[in-house]
Amino acid sequence: NENPHKSTDSFIQTKKTFILLPLVSFLFMAACSSHSKQLPVGQDLLPEKIKAERPAEDRSPVYLPPITKLRPQVAAEERLPYEDRLFSLLIKNADLESVLFGLAQQADLNLVIDKDVDTSTIVSVKFENLSIKDALENILAPCSYFYTLKGNFLRIHAMETRIFPFNYPLMSNKPNSDLGGDVLGNVGGETDTDLKGEFSIENEVENEEHLDIWEQIEKALVPKEKKQGGLLSEKGMAVINRMAGIIVVTDKKDNLLVVEKFLHKLESSLRRQVIIEAKIITVTLNNQHQYGIDWEFVQQRVFGDSEGEFSIGTNLGTGSELFNMGISFTRGSKKYSALLDALAIQGNINVLSAPRLNVLNNQSALMNVGQTIPYVDFELEQTTDNFGRVESTVVPTIQRAQAGITLGITPQIDENNTTILHIVPIISDLSGEYEFVFDDNSFTVPVINVRATDTVIRIADGETVVLGGLITEHTEDTVKRIPLLGDIPIFGKFFFSNQLRSNLRKEMVIILDAKVVGI
Repeated sequence: NENPHKSTDSFIQTKKTFILLPLVSFLFMAACSSHSKQLPVGQDLLPEKIKAERPAEDRSPVYLPPITKLRPQVAAEERLPYEDRLFSLLIKNADLESVLFGLAQQADLNLVIDKDVDTSTIVSVKFENLSIKDALENILAPCSYFYTLKGNFLRIHAMETRIFPFNYPLMSNKPNSDLGGDVLGNVGGETDTDLKGEFSIENEVENEEHLDIWEQIEKALVPKEKKQGGLLSEKGMAVINRMAGIIVVTDKKDNLLVVEKFLHKLESSLRRQVIIEAKIITVTLNNQHQYGIDWEFVQQRVFGDSEGEFSIGTNLGTGSELFNMGISFTRGSKKYSALLDALAIQGNINVLSAPRLNVLNNQSALMNVGQTIPYVDFELEQTTDNFGRVESTVVPTIQRAQAGITLGITPQIDENNTTILHIVPIISDLSGEYEFVFDDNSFTVPVINVRATDTVIRIADGETVVLGGLITEHTEDTVKRIPLLGDIPIFGKFFFSNQLRSNLRKEMVIILDAKVVGI
């Protein structure tokens, strides 16, 4: 039988447990639901005492140490064993193949010989303590062969291709001088007595042989077997690209060296240029010097009693009788002023033009001062009708004539800076008009007087050359009248005015300074 007191205690205990559990749960939930007081944002939570004891913060900026630049580790160039060795060889009257194989064996090199190499060539060599490159240069020099070292491979070849730049314009400069009288040429027909005075420069992009540098290069870069004095060997070849300014040559070593020297000399010569300062002066001669300028007087005024600096006439190498006198001297400000003063004493001077020309070697420059005179010319056009009758029709055309001064200059500069100048001065002036009638049509053309010459002179660098002797003559009418009275009709012309006609002679003087540049 169970004890009744024991069951009663268990009941009481269980009851207490059921009563305590809700109470504890209620208290726990109440604690969780309580709201804590929130502090304002940014409020310091540390007590004042702790704040006082805390050290002041260091607000100075913090700098990071600079970044160290890292240098890349360059791999050391691997040197081949033969580069640190010296070689010696003594062979007499052996074929080239044996010599090359012997050297390659000493240097532990693989040897490749091209088929165009004549290995049966007999050579004799003796050298001591040479590097591999110096040894190969001395062995192959008499045979004019090339070698290539790449790694441990040695290649011997007879031909090599090189590219040479050559910068020169495609234009062919063709100066042409045709001297005489009338610059109009043939008018109204052909005749052998027409006079001409002309200096023209034609620039054309054509394959002209006359003064065409590219054409001359093509003639030089040909094999010798063609008997044209070529610079290439029998198996050599050249390709020239004018547009790109490139010359590609494949040939033996000796021929490539000759081509290189030829192109270098040619290009350096073509790049020479001369600065020419010219003054074209006309001297209206006074009555005491109607026969021309007294150059002996000019000499005394410019140089005094000194004769060392003065050269005259043939010393200039003038090639024309019209330039009957000329002087040359090293230019100085005093001498130049003395020259102008000496010319002014002999007449009124007038500087027509003072051009400054920069001219390349063997190229022509043209200077023209004056006016262009238009006139009407005609051409005959013949047609045949259905009945076989020939009809002539006059077709008018506009032509132009030049009046003034034309100066053409072509310099040639040597290695000593001496310049040979080809000078073509032309003076043309309008002297009147000529009228003629053809098939009931009247035509008027200008009449132009021309004085021209063609001369070649030699001038040193920095010298001044003075050329004269080209004289023109024309008539000038001058009317002098009394003011007011001379304007009276009829009476003023006969009683109060005077008309004078005088013949004026003018001599043209050309002063040239030459300074060579671009050497």
